[in-house]
Amino acid sequence: GPSVGVPPGLGAPLTFGPDKLVSYELGFKSTVLERRMTFDVAAFYIDWSQIQLTVNAGGFGFLGNGGKAKSQGLEAAWQFAPVRGLMLSANASWTDPKLAADTQAGLFGYKGDRLPYVPKWNASLGVDYDFPLASGWSGFVGASYRFIGSRASDFRAVPGPRKEVPSYDGIDLRAGVNYANWTIKAYVKNLTDERGITAIAPQTTDPDANPFSAAYVPPRTVGISASVDF
Repeated sequence: GPSVGVPPGLGAPLTFGPDKLVSYELGFKSTVLERRMTFDVAAFYIDWSQIQLTVNAGGFGFLGNGGKAKSQGLEAAWQFAPVRGLMLSANASWTDPKLAADTQAGLFGYKGDRLPYVPKWNASLGVDYDFPLASGWSGFVGASYRFIGSRASDFRAVPGPRKEVPSYDGIDLRAGVNYANWTIKAYVKNLTDERGITAIAPQTTDPDANPFSAAYVPPRTVGISASVDF
């Protein structure tokens, strides 16, 4: 595709090319305790070429091709229903994504550098409980916790160290009722109002000078929703 909206003189290429990857995965799934518990685990390896990377220069962002990369890791998921209506769940992943060669001209990334914004560790926990009520109604309550590990920011258009984006976590709550094909739900997202950062970028021609922009996760959000399946 084309590099759109970037002024001349910043080193932005006129176009960026396609990327290509081959992914290998091996794992297994298990169901035990009369199908009340399931467990999945998988290992993966990704061979990636002509990766598309975001470059920030002079407060403008554009895409460029960054050569070769590889990613390997493990993923696991678990669910358990100890009693009727109660479901416990957990997920975790470890990911090791790195450049397999130095980036092309215009980007300063080197073999072995971590890819941007990919955390080494991710994890989540959940608990949900469904229960019957009178006259065809049923209720539910639930909570979930998530953890996003620290990440490296974008590769730079000039030599120098990259910024580290800190880890963050969050808690969500939910409760509601079902009747026929209707669902009414109250929820709280990001209960502790965490200020988790998802991305950062310089806003001047000097990549090390303030100000920097930062994208945050949504703040604490309280709401009610109604839905119908048909």
